[in-house]
Amino acid sequence: MSNKLKSIEPNEIRRYWNQEASDKLKGRTIVKVEYMSDDLANHLDWYKIPIVMTLDNGWRIYPQQDDEGNDGGALFIEHTGETETHPSFPNEVFLKSSVMPNITPNRQ
Repeated sequence: MSNKLKSIEPNEIRRYWNQEASDKLKGRTIVKVEYMSDDLANHLDWYKIPIVMTLDNGWRIYPQQDDEGNDGGALFIEHTGETETHPSFPNEVFLKSSVMPNITPNRQ
């Protein structure tokens, strides 16, 4: 852990990370959304392939199983207002919110 984080009071950790995320993501535009390539999943030694969002600055964001990056994770999307039906891979339908599942890569 960095010295900067060691100096933060435990009750301020969430605020610190909220600010870090906001500084990096607020105002960015998602320019591409696709499932992770098998090559990258294999490189990361992941069995589950998550959605990858590419931002306007070239950064890529994808969910992972845990803080250590032990596998790909699922993306949960929640929306407010009208109830809508959204197709979700593999052809399942969820109401109000959709779970974007991760998929298994083709292993060589």
